[in-house]
Amino acid sequence: MELKAKELGYKTKTIQIFGNIKDATQKIMENISDEQKTCLIFGGEPTVEVIGKGAGGRNQELVLRILKNAQNMKKIAIASVGTDGIDGNSLFAGAIIENIKIDESIIKEFLKNSDSARFFQKQKCNIRTDFTHTNLMDIGMVLK
Repeated sequence: MELKAKELGYKTKTIQIFGNIKDATQKIMENISDEQKTCLIFGGEPTVEVIGKGAGGRNQELVLRILKNAQNMKKIAIASVGTDGIDGNSLFAGAIIENIKIDESIIKEFLKNSDSARFFQKQKCNIRTDFTHTNLMDIGMVLK
């Protein structure tokens, strides 16, 4: 990903994320550059406390949390996927979305119910790969 991003003219940075998903989200947000044409690549497996009865997993929740925090930023694209092809209790591997304007209360409601998969289904932004039968770590990127 880094080589292709550089080939396309992006300034790249790579980080690892682990621990609580809220801390991982904050680390990602702190590493999104204000410079034009930047690519932040991240890998790891943050932990999520499931607090609702929704569908989803750490990749979709991470993308939703970044989307929530990026509402006032210039246009960016956000993606995160599990290399095993499955994210939590959903049929999806992850999600990809631009930071479209969405009422923060709507995002908070989906997060409160641990329901990131349904949020991204409504936006048609889930990533489905089926099982890959491998599991290196979750990978993702933010393009700005």
